[in-house]
Amino acid sequence: MTSLPESVVAGGLTCEEVLERLVDFERGTLSSEELANVTAHLTACWRCAEFGGAYAELAARLRSTLGRPALLSAAARDRLVRRLDEALDEA
Repeated sequence: MTSLPESVVAGGLTCEEVLERLVDFERGTLSSEELANVTAHLTACWRCAEFGGAYAELAARLRSTLGRPALLSAAARDRLVRRLDEALDEA
């Protein structure tokens, strides 16, 4: 079994903590404090910066190929929830 490289602590976050926040970082949904901490870590840790860059590139390619998912209207969402509830009641 391959062991993981030693985790770097930078920006107050470990590599594992940065990976947990990577999706939100790429989507731009982190709080300003979390954004600053993740950015500081990525600046100091080449492994996370390399991985994060590859992840962001992949996410961008998927978005350009697949497009953004369509949002359900409120009525469609209500119908879906109602059908799921009915299916669960029957199970």
